[in-house]
Amino acid sequence: MMKSLSVATALATLALFGVPGHAFAADVIAEAPPPPVFTWTGYYFGVQAGGGWGNVDFSALGVDTSNDLSGAYGGGHIAARWQFQQLTVGAEAEINGAGIDGSESFSTLGATVNTQTKVNWFGSVNGELGWALDRWLIYGTGGFAFGGVKHSESVSTPGDFLSADQDKTATGWTAGAGVDYAFTDNLILGVRYRYYDFGNVDFGGATDGTITIPGQSIDTKINTVSAKISYKF
Repeated sequence: MMKSLSVATALATLALFGVPGHAFAADVIAEAPPPPVFTWTGYYFGVQAGGGWGNVDFSALGVDTSNDLSGAYGGGHIAARWQFQQLTVGAEAEINGAGIDGSESFSTLGATVNTQTKVNWFGSVNGELGWALDRWLIYGTGGFAFGGVKHSESVSTPGDFLSADQDKTATGWTAGAGVDYAFTDNLILGVRYRYYDFGNVDFGGATDGTITIPGQSIDTKINTVSAKISYKF
């Protein structure tokens, strides 16, 4: 009889102290895992569109003048980023079609002069350095820029008319900054500002024996603001 009571007492003790331990183990197993940490490391492709404004400086026969430029543009980009804690480094290439232009008309010495300069397309290859704040990324960028610049000029007098135009590929540099937001793990939305200096390009002149359009050195600079959408792999 005493032995049976001892066994019963032992089983009751185990049951009493075993239940809380079982409940605690269940709580640990049922605890939700931490959410995955977003990373900016990956490859990207996407599109961008925006507006640009700036100026073109002319230098001909020792005389300097300037025209304002403005218009819209849009294109595509590919990029890669690598994240190291909060620091990101990356590279990007872009190409854009554009309608950024400016013109001017004036009269001098009995002749009417019309000039127009247009950036038809432009692009760049850039490096990037950023700082990640979870799904937000603030970055600076800069690199090599290139673009197609067309310059046209005409001169008319009461008895004559002469025009000349040329398309040139200009090269220079670009720099800017932007902010990206990871709307999902793959869809990235962003805005950015970029400055492009396409450097000096020489345009040849023309003459018909009566009117002469002198050769000119042209320096084109534009500021741009754009929105962009990227898909991250």
